[in-house]
Amino acid sequence: MITEPLIFIGTGSFGLLSLGELSKSADIRLVVCQPPKISAESSSPIYHRAQELGLRILTPNQIFEASEIFNKISPATIIVADYGQIIPESILKIPKRGCLNIHPSLLPKHRGPTPIVSAILNGDSETGVTIIKMDSKMDHGPIVAQKSYRLQGTEMASELNKILGGLAADLLMNVLPQYLNGDISLREQDHNTATYHHLLKRSDGLIEDKEFADAILRKHRAYFPWPGIWFKKKNGKKEIIIKLIDIESATKPSSVPSGSFFLSEGCLYLAAAAGSIKINKLQVEGKSILGSTQFINGYSNLIYRSYVAKSRPDNLK
Repeated sequence: MITEPLIFIGTGSFGLLSLGELSKSADIRLVVCQPPKISAESSSPIYHRAQELGLRILTPNQIFEASEIFNKISPATIIVADYGQIIPESILKIPKRGCLNIHPSLLPKHRGPTPIVSAILNGDSETGVTIIKMDSKMDHGPIVAQKSYRLQGTEMASELNKILGGLAADLLMNVLPQYLNGDISLREQDHNTATYHHLLKRSDGLIEDKEFADAILRKHRAYFPWPGIWFKKKNGKKEIIIKLIDIESATKPSSVPSGSFFLSEGCLYLAAAAGSIKINKLQVEGKSILGSTQFINGYSNLIYRSYVAKSRPDNLK
């Protein structure tokens, strides 16, 4: 049992299991989340979990607004997981043993707000979680503990978030008592090898004709459901945006131009610069999600004609 008071700061789902495990054996005096963006219905995963656990919750617009309450609690440490704001130095100085950040990468690799997305996009063979003692720079502080995870190359970002969230909870519960007792030697990060990544934008999901199939598949696993992967097509005089919802790898016939839809044995494919993508579901912007057959029937003019002729399904209008 950890008897010294703690504060937990988090917003996204990555920290859910850590908060749950801490609540069983630690004295969590306060949980701090970012405020809902629109209404109470959009409150964060951590907010809802803290409510379920009966914990005191604070949702300041800026974290420094909670300084007075933090000082009154006088926590042994503050644990931060996927909060979404920079923690100022004035807050970092409050806990007796500093602030700990749980980060879903093997720091110093993939610093910044999108470490899980970045590991998938990069085609990494492994990732993991790192607990650091925070300093004034982003993801920069000395390492308390790390645990690695071997990637299979098939994980979606949401799935990997859950896996690493569980790994983080186990690691935190193993090392926190030792850390609070002063029994862990901190290790400086190799800052010369650090990599940084930016916040996601909708434009990150744009697919170019020159992209390889394996890169498109990695983008899909990293960006689903937002921003998703999408591209532009001319439909008559109008340009439309098409979002790929459910895809898998395939082999591209050499005669199909990159960026073109084509049919083979009644299935819909997208040709890439190398390889191709089998499309099971897709969505034209402003419309409902379509299965491949529905798309073939409704948008046959967008399909590369030589392959329509050779593999035209019976139900193609």
